[in-house]
Amino acid sequence: MRSLFICLASLMLLTGCIDLNGNFTAHEKLSLVHTTIFGNEKVKKVPAGTYKTLVTFSSSEKVKLSFKGNGKDIDVKIKLPSRDSFPRGNGRIDLPASVTGQRYDIQGFIDSDVSYGATQRGRETCTYTDYETRCTNRCDDRGNCRRHCERVSVTRNGWQHVEYRYETTERFLKLEMVKPRSSAIVGNYRGTDRDSRKVYLHQGRCF
Repeated sequence: MRSLFICLASLMLLTGCIDLNGNFTAHEKLSLVHTTIFGNEKVKKVPAGTYKTLVTFSSSEKVKLSFKGNGKDIDVKIKLPSRDSFPRGNGRIDLPASVTGQRYDIQGFIDSDVSYGATQRGRETCTYTDYETRCTNRCDDRGNCRRHCERVSVTRNGWQHVEYRYETTERFLKLEMVKPRSSAIVGNYRGTDRDSRKVYLHQGRCF
Protein backbone atom coordinates (compact mmCIF):
# COMPACT_ATOMS: atom_id res chain seq x y z
CA MET A 1 0.00 0.00 0.00
CA ARG A 2 1.29 3.30 -0.86
CA SER A 3 -0.27 4.71 2.13
CA LEU A 4 0.34 8.06 3.44
CA PHE A 5 0.14 9.03 6.94
CA ILE A 6 1.69 10.58 9.94
CA CYS A 7 0.50 12.41 12.93
CA LEU A 8 3.22 14.26 13.59
CA ALA A 9 2.26 14.06 16.93
CA SER A 10 5.44 15.31 16.62
CA LEU A 11 7.18 15.86 13.30
CA MET A 12 6.21 18.34 14.01
CA LEU A 13 8.22 19.78 15.39
CA LEU A 14 5.26 21.78 14.82
CA THR A 15 1.83 21.03 15.89
CA GLY A 16 0.25 18.20 17.63
CA CYS A 17 -1.34 15.85 15.29
CA ILE A 18 -1.29 15.55 11.52
CA ASP A 19 -3.98 14.01 9.36
CA LEU A 20 -2.92 12.85 5.91
CA ASN A 21 -5.49 12.63 3.15
CA GLY A 22 -5.01 10.59 0.01
CA ASN A 23 -6.16 7.67 -2.11
CA PHE A 24 -5.53 4.01 -1.41
CA THR A 25 -5.94 1.32 -4.05
CA ALA A 26 -6.30 -2.32 -3.07
CA HIS A 27 -5.42 -4.47 -6.07
CA GLU A 28 -7.02 -7.49 -4.44
CA LYS A 29 -9.02 -8.26 -1.33
CA LEU A 30 -6.75 -7.41 1.61
CA SER A 31 -6.69 -8.74 5.15
CA LEU A 32 -5.42 -6.16 7.64
CA VAL A 33 -4.80 -6.82 11.32
CA HIS A 34 -6.63 -4.27 13.48
CA THR A 35 -5.46 -3.64 17.07
CA THR A 36 -8.27 -2.61 19.44
CA ILE A 37 -7.96 -0.16 22.33
CA PHE A 38 -7.69 -3.19 24.64
CA GLY A 39 -4.75 -4.61 22.70
CA ASN A 40 -6.74 -7.39 21.07
CA GLU A 41 -6.34 -8.16 17.39
CA LYS A 42 -8.92 -8.86 14.71
CA VAL A 43 -8.66 -9.19 10.94
CA LYS A 44 -10.55 -6.68 8.80
CA LYS A 45 -11.18 -7.22 5.11
CA VAL A 46 -10.65 -4.43 2.58
CA PRO A 47 -12.21 -5.37 -0.80
CA ALA A 48 -10.35 -4.56 -4.01
CA GLY A 49 -10.96 -0.99 -5.14
CA THR A 50 -9.93 2.62 -4.58
CA TYR A 51 -10.68 4.45 -1.33
CA LYS A 52 -10.38 7.95 0.03
CA THR A 53 -8.09 7.32 2.97
CA LEU A 54 -7.29 9.38 6.05
CA VAL A 55 -4.19 8.34 7.99
CA THR A 56 -3.46 9.56 11.50
CA PHE A 57 -1.44 8.50 14.50
CA SER A 58 -4.03 7.35 17.02
CA SER A 59 -1.24 7.01 19.61
CA SER A 60 2.56 7.09 19.73
CA GLU A 61 2.71 3.50 18.50
CA LYS A 62 -0.43 3.07 16.39
CA VAL A 63 -1.44 4.33 12.97
CA LYS A 64 -5.10 4.57 12.03
CA LEU A 65 -6.22 4.15 8.42
CA SER A 66 -9.79 5.22 7.63
CA PHE A 67 -11.00 3.89 4.28
CA LYS A 68 -14.10 5.36 2.61
CA GLY A 69 -15.42 4.14 -0.72
CA ASN A 70 -17.28 1.38 -2.52
CA GLY A 71 -20.10 1.80 -0.04
CA LYS A 72 -17.84 0.95 2.91
CA ASP A 73 -16.28 2.75 5.89
CA ILE A 74 -13.42 0.72 7.35
CA ASP A 75 -11.10 1.79 10.18
CA VAL A 76 -7.90 -0.14 10.82
CA LYS A 77 -5.37 0.58 13.56
CA ILE A 78 -1.93 -0.80 12.79
CA LYS A 79 0.46 -1.32 15.69
CA LEU A 80 4.00 -0.05 15.11
CA PRO A 81 7.06 -1.66 16.72
CA SER A 82 8.02 1.72 18.20
CA ARG A 83 7.14 5.40 17.91
CA ASP A 84 10.34 5.94 15.91
CA SER A 85 9.65 3.25 13.32
CA PHE A 86 7.76 5.66 11.09
CA PRO A 87 9.71 8.84 10.19
CA ARG A 88 8.11 12.13 11.17
CA GLY A 89 9.98 14.29 8.68
CA ASN A 90 11.91 12.86 5.74
CA GLY A 91 12.93 9.25 5.34
CA ARG A 92 12.15 5.79 4.08
CA ILE A 93 9.58 3.43 5.57
CA ASP A 94 10.41 -0.25 5.85
CA LEU A 95 8.06 -2.22 8.09
CA PRO A 96 8.30 -5.98 7.49
CA ALA A 97 5.23 -8.08 8.20
CA SER A 98 7.30 -10.05 10.71
CA VAL A 99 7.65 -6.89 12.80
CA THR A 100 4.18 -5.34 12.51
CA GLY A 101 2.18 -8.57 12.62
CA GLN A 102 0.45 -7.63 9.36
CA ARG A 103 0.01 -9.92 6.37
CA TYR A 104 2.09 -7.58 4.19
CA ASP A 105 5.34 -5.65 4.25
CA ILE A 106 4.84 -1.87 4.27
CA GLN A 107 7.39 0.12 2.27
CA GLY A 108 7.69 3.69 1.06
CA PHE A 109 8.94 7.14 2.00
CA ILE A 110 7.84 10.52 3.30
CA ASP A 111 9.11 13.91 2.10
CA SER A 112 8.57 17.20 3.91
CA ASP A 113 9.18 20.75 2.69
CA VAL A 114 9.10 23.80 4.95
CA SER A 115 8.65 27.39 3.67
CA TYR A 116 8.29 30.74 5.42
CA GLY A 117 6.10 33.75 4.71
CA ALA A 118 7.02 37.43 4.98
CA THR A 119 7.66 38.95 8.41
CA GLN A 120 4.61 40.76 9.79
CA ARG A 121 4.14 43.16 12.69
CA GLY A 122 1.10 44.02 14.75
CA ARG A 123 -0.53 44.27 18.15
CA GLU A 124 -2.21 41.36 19.94
CA THR A 125 -4.09 40.79 23.16
CA CYS A 126 -2.26 39.16 26.05
CA THR A 127 -2.46 38.62 29.80
CA TYR A 128 -0.05 39.59 32.54
CA THR A 129 0.23 39.21 36.29
CA ASP A 130 -0.16 42.25 38.53
CA TYR A 131 -0.39 42.70 42.31
CA GLU A 132 -2.89 44.62 44.40
CA THR A 133 -3.56 45.11 48.08
CA ARG A 134 -6.71 43.55 49.50
CA CYS A 135 -7.96 44.10 53.03
CA THR A 136 -10.48 42.25 55.21
CA ASN A 137 -11.69 42.57 58.80
CA ARG A 138 -10.82 39.62 61.02
CA CYS A 139 -12.72 39.20 64.29
CA ASP A 140 -12.16 36.88 67.25
CA ASP A 141 -14.82 35.13 69.37
CA ARG A 142 -15.14 38.21 71.63
CA GLY A 143 -15.97 40.48 68.72
CA ASN A 144 -12.62 42.20 68.65
CA CYS A 145 -11.80 43.02 65.03
CA ARG A 146 -8.77 44.22 63.24
CA ARG A 147 -8.04 45.00 59.63
CA HIS A 148 -5.76 42.58 57.75
CA CYS A 149 -4.19 43.50 54.41
CA GLU A 150 -2.12 41.45 51.99
CA ARG A 151 -0.70 41.64 48.49
CA VAL A 152 -2.32 39.21 46.04
CA SER A 153 -1.61 38.42 42.41
CA VAL A 154 -4.25 39.14 39.77
CA THR A 155 -4.37 38.39 36.04
CA ARG A 156 -5.08 41.35 33.78
CA ASN A 157 -5.78 41.66 30.06
CA GLY A 158 -3.46 43.80 27.97
CA TRP A 159 -1.75 44.37 24.63
CA GLN A 160 1.66 43.61 23.24
CA HIS A 161 3.55 44.40 20.06
CA VAL A 162 4.55 41.30 18.09
CA GLU A 163 6.64 40.32 15.10
CA TYR A 164 5.91 37.00 13.41
CA ARG A 165 5.76 34.97 10.22
CA TYR A 166 3.95 31.84 9.11
CA GLU A 167 5.73 28.53 8.68
CA THR A 168 4.11 26.17 6.19
CA THR A 169 4.94 22.47 6.04
CA GLU A 170 3.93 20.31 3.08
CA ARG A 171 4.27 16.54 3.28
CA PHE A 172 4.05 13.77 0.71
CA LEU A 173 3.77 10.14 1.71
CA LYS A 174 3.97 7.14 -0.59
CA LEU A 175 3.47 3.61 0.70
CA GLU A 176 3.16 0.16 -0.82
CA MET A 177 1.85 -3.06 0.66
CA VAL A 178 3.91 -5.95 -0.61
CA LYS A 179 3.46 -9.67 -0.11
CA PRO A 180 6.32 -10.99 2.06
CA ARG A 181 9.18 -12.71 0.25
CA SER A 182 7.84 -11.39 -3.05
CA SER A 183 7.76 -8.20 -5.09
CA ALA A 184 3.99 -8.38 -5.65
CA ILE A 185 2.40 -5.03 -4.72
CA VAL A 186 -1.13 -5.64 -3.46
CA GLY A 187 -1.97 -2.10 -2.39
CA ASN A 188 -0.63 1.43 -2.72
CA TYR A 189 -1.33 4.83 -1.28
CA ARG A 190 -0.32 8.40 -1.98
CA GLY A 191 -1.28 11.35 0.11
CA THR A 192 -0.37 14.87 1.06
CA ASP A 193 -0.72 17.15 4.04
CA ARG A 194 -0.28 20.90 4.40
CA ASP A 195 -0.39 22.91 7.59
CA SER A 196 0.78 26.29 8.83
CA ARG A 197 1.73 27.67 12.19
CA LYS A 198 2.49 31.15 13.45
CA VAL A 199 6.11 31.60 14.52
CA TYR A 200 6.84 34.58 16.76
CA LEU A 201 10.13 36.37 16.15
CA HIS A 202 9.51 38.96 18.87
CA GLN A 203 6.89 39.51 21.56
CA GLY A 204 6.96 42.80 23.42
CA ARG A 205 6.01 43.45 27.01
CA CYS A 206 2.34 42.97 27.83
CA PHE A 207 0.78 46.09 29.33
